[in-house]
Amino acid sequence: MSKTVIHVTASLSPRGSGVFRAVLGLASAQGAAGHRVTVVGQRDKDTDGPLHLPPLTCKLKSKRVLGPQRLGFSPSLAVELASLSAHADILHGHGLWMFPNWVAGWIARYRRRPLVVAPHGCLDPWALAAPSWQKRLAWKLFDQRNLASAACLQALCPQEITAFRRLGLMAPIALLPNGVNLGEYGRLPRRRVFEEAFPSAHGRKIILFLSRLHPKKGLLPLVQAWGRIRPKYPDWLLVLAGPDETGHRSAVEQAAQEAGASLGLLFTGPLQGTLKLAAFGAAEFLVLPSFSEGFPLVLLEALACRLPLLITPQCNFTEAVEAGAGFFIDSPTPQATEIGLELMLSLSSEELRAMGDKGRQLVERHYTWDRVAQKSGELYRWLLGEASPPPFVFLN
Repeated sequence: MSKTVIHVTASLSPRGSGVFRAVLGLASAQGAAGHRVTVVGQRDKDTDGPLHLPPLTCKLKSKRVLGPQRLGFSPSLAVELASLSAHADILHGHGLWMFPNWVAGWIARYRRRPLVVAPHGCLDPWALAAPSWQKRLAWKLFDQRNLASAACLQALCPQEITAFRRLGLMAPIALLPNGVNLGEYGRLPRRRVFEEAFPSAHGRKIILFLSRLHPKKGLLPLVQAWGRIRPKYPDWLLVLAGPDETGHRSAVEQAAQEAGASLGLLFTGPLQGTLKLAAFGAAEFLVLPSFSEGFPLVLLEALACRLPLLITPQCNFTEAVEAGAGFFIDSPTPQATEIGLELMLSLSSEELRAMGDKGRQLVERHYTWDRVAQKSGELYRWLLGEASPPPFVFLN
């Protein structure tokens, strides 16, 4: 039986990065499965431009923010959500710390609707180790109460379940990972599409980093490690693709210059649409040496493109390594990252392709949005008293 579902997120913009794409991926797959789905979020200047989205089977309601974007204060969002929730079966909130998260919790209690909360890595130990005033205030004012009163929490990986319980959160937890729509990654653009946009990549083998330029992503150890070994690999190029956050790019550029990595380094800025797919197609493997993650959507996208992975355990994707689709960097340090890079660079093109094929098979088996949407439907039916707890729900 179809349900009326409202997803609430702070950002309906590419600036929302992986969370933005994960919310729309899940919501659209739920719509395709027959549910009536609306995503309510906030807009910024990037929302007004091309979003490079595949066809969606859900409704989008984007609202303006008053004041600083990072706080997300939006009276119009609150009014919209209050109206829509009168006819909703389920509210599904994404992320923490911002005004839309408070509104979702308050309205769920007021309307007596089940609320599912997906923190998307916000409660990982690393993320909580350096709390900002905004996080401390949000935790006291609303996030702690929202999490305690939620009908269910959504964990993207088993490590998030552990993090939730360590914080004393006793609500049921549904293990629902991110997914991908395999149809988006069937035929990748030719390599020349990427080379025409970035001529310095012409004829060079590419190591791809594709994520936000943020301190938690391990970019400083990465460029330091690359600087140590780059002279041995003059035909290789480390491509750093993604939006600059908190001005971190300048710190990465300085570290690269000091490490002697600048000549083998390319910053592309954010990549979307065809250029993003072209980057996947041009690369030999993807590297993500993060200090902390929830469950990065980019890893599934890379595997869908048959691109092997070099990641830290903090990326929470042990299954990819166990499946032979990648290797671990033991820790996000220059020394461990150097060892990981050397290992990947020692492999032949045939060996890298074989790893990529295993990754594609893993995604096909377990990580498509269709599968995740089907499981979310089972979760919603249980929360509404129509079925028994599904096997991926942990009650204690």
